[in-house]
Amino acid sequence: MPGHMVWRTDVTGAGGVRLAAWEYADPPKVVSGRAGEQVPGVLLLHGLMGRGAHWAETARWLSTRYRAVALDQRGQGRSEKPSGGPFTGEAYVADAEAAVE
Repeated sequence: MPGHMVWRTDVTGAGGVRLAAWEYADPPKVVSGRAGEQVPGVLLLHGLMGRGAHWAETARWLSTRYRAVALDQRGQGRSEKPSGGPFTGEAYVADAEAAVE
């Protein structure tokens, strides 16, 4: 889709794990009439053995109205693969919470 931009940014997950996040914009969003204030965002999380790129088509569609961010969860895609884990549901939730902040 022409005009759609995507860029990678690193965010810090729980325990300092480096997570790759992919932000989609068409164009970057601001609230109408309020300079500098961003529109609501959508954080897209993949399942096990996935990666943020699996959300590309959906993220591009969402980016026409929202700030859409797809996260490579720990151990997947371009995110850090901590040798000692943990790779638990709690760790994934903590990473998502840290990425949002």
